[in-house]
Amino acid sequence: MAAIRDADFEILAHLRYSSDFAPSDLYLFLRLKDYLKVERFKDNEAVAATVQEYLGVMRTGKRDVFRQPGDPHADSQSETKDMPKRPALLKFSFCERCYFSYYGI
Repeated sequence: MAAIRDADFEILAHLRYSSDFAPSDLYLFLRLKDYLKVERFKDNEAVAATVQEYLGVMRTGKRDVFRQPGDPHADSQSETKDMPKRPALLKFSFCERCYFSYYGI
């Protein structure tokens, strides 16, 4: 590390790489952690219900990404209108350099 600093290289902060984690694991669980830390829970059932709600939001959000208004294949009532409004869902905690190096892009 001292040699790197002495050579005036810029050290970039990014997520730690582990061969045990896929980029989707890092993306999903970091966002889940952010989603859960805005609330206090009374019991384990409340935690489980909130995690299920989050996974449902992720599932419907991903499914409806490419749908356009007036799409004949879209549901008449989109499930995304029931998505909870939480700032943590809008956070993007992802290291592009790790993702692209993982997939060799």
